[in-house]
Amino acid sequence: MKLVLGALFLGISSNAIAATGSFNITVQTVPDVVLSTVTPLTYGANMFVTQGGTCFMDATTPGDALADLMQYDGATVAKANYGDLTGAGCVNGLGTGTPGVYKITGISSNTVNITISAISGADFDFAPNSGCIVTYENGAVADTCDAFVPGVSAAKLLPLDNVSESPVTGGTGVTVAGELVFTVGGTVTVGGTNAVDLTAGTSYTQNFPVNVIY
Repeated sequence: MKLVLGALFLGISSNAIAATGSFNITVQTVPDVVLSTVTPLTYGANMFVTQGGTCFMDATTPGDALADLMQYDGATVAKANYGDLTGAGCVNGLGTGTPGVYKITGISSNTVNITISAISGADFDFAPNSGCIVTYENGAVADTCDAFVPGVSAAKLLPLDNVSESPVTGGTGVTVAGELVFTVGGTVTVGGTNAVDLTAGTSYTQNFPVNVIY
């Protein structure tokens, strides 16, 4: 047995053949994800000027009316407290604020990670602690619009097809392939890093960050 193994080893080692080759590598780029504004977020002419005053806008249940661009395929969902303002820093009222509605456009059937974060601005602070991101279910169960946690990434599937939102039952929205909608409201605190009262009759604007990646 030892002699046979030795002969086989000798035969292989003395007849070794080397080979080289080149192979194709294919890389396909993907389009960037795009964020756009459907409805700008505004508290209107309802804010008081005193430093430290807070105002909360509810944006968690926008309803699924076509006008709101909500993408539900379940039973029709009515608005609930949408745009209501409460707090000592503003004029309280039902539907007196306008929650922001924003659209994500990307590759259909892909998952995006969405992070909506707070800001500390010169004139006021803003915490996006009210709102929802549509959860697309591809007709398996009813779509929902689910609350998010500020500063925490949420993974969401972009819709696969252009369809009327009725594969389950009811609903009046429209799904567009690769498009997903979310709403933002939350809490404004007057004064910001300047720590001063604001000026009456003046419009103030800040930008809050939204990060969306594949």
